[in-house]
Amino acid sequence: MTGPALAIAAAAVALFGAILLAMRPGQDSARSTRYETKAVRADKLQQELRESPNSGRVLWDALDEDIDPTDPRA
Repeated sequence: MTGPALAIAAAAVALFGAILLAMRPGQDSARSTRYETKAVRADKLQQELRESPNSGRVLWDALDEDIDPTDPRA
């Protein structure tokens, strides 16, 4: 008896999550940064390196911009 009730409850939670996601999908970061200039991206990257220097995405972005993320002077 508890198995079907648990399955129905899980389905209801999943349906609620799907509706919530459809109503508020979030932002597409690729589109929001599409028209930024190289200087703006470099400034944003320097700020992100200070805030979260161990983030894998930030490290790869720094390497793509020819910035050494291990250099303390950067």
